[in-house]
Amino acid sequence: MLVDGLRSKRRHAEEGRELDPLDILVRLLVAAGLTAVIGLDRELRGKPAGLRTNIVVGTATAAFAYIGAEVISGPGADPTRVASQVVSGIGFLGGGAIFAAGDKPSGLTTAAALWGSAAVGMAAGLGSYVVALLLVGVLVAVLWPLDLLAERRVQRWGRHDLHAQVVLSELDAVDGLRTTLAEAPLRVVRLALLDLGSRPVADVQLAGRAPDLEAAIEAIEALPGAVTVVHPGIGEPQ
Repeated sequence: MLVDGLRSKRRHAEEGRELDPLDILVRLLVAAGLTAVIGLDRELRGKPAGLRTNIVVGTATAAFAYIGAEVISGPGADPTRVASQVVSGIGFLGGGAIFAAGDKPSGLTTAAALWGSAAVGMAAGLGSYVVALLLVGVLVAVLWPLDLLAERRVQRWGRHDLHAQVVLSELDAVDGLRTTLAEAPLRVVRLALLDLGSRPVADVQLAGRAPDLEAAIEAIEALPGAVTVVHPGIGEPQ
């Protein structure tokens, strides 16, 4: 559809139609307004490529698309070449938003959002306002509601770590602790006895889903030999 639009615009240009400054301004403003919606989502989440970056990318892409369709002319001129170069350039720009955080890449969604803003800008620059509007709607739905739903699901059902220290009334109570942990649907990363005073202390490190960890803590606290259970809370999902 966009390629046909490019060729159609080229035919109009070759027929000698004068450029309309108001039409150009409308296309650029539509591109800026629609990509601002995407940029606002990134800005509110504190991402490196936020409101201004997405607006600049979308508006500049709209200008490139308009120039390729309406301005560039002559033998051998190809309006799709400008669009393809813009796509390649946005790929390099998006690559700059990706960096490694530990052993995991970070910024992939931000880079993809920049690419989406470029696509919205290109559609607006070619006058395909319906395509641009629908694309923004899809992108915002993916970036916000679906992301929130996935985040809540991972927070609840993803793998979490828990470090706790259990003060026992006597040394024999560690057997009941081992049995309770063995019956729980989680992984015991560490179980060691510490000599911190008059009473034995079990140092426990667990890994599993948040509901299972919460149930394990309640079961440990209910043990007859458990005097005190100290833990900072369930860690972030892995």
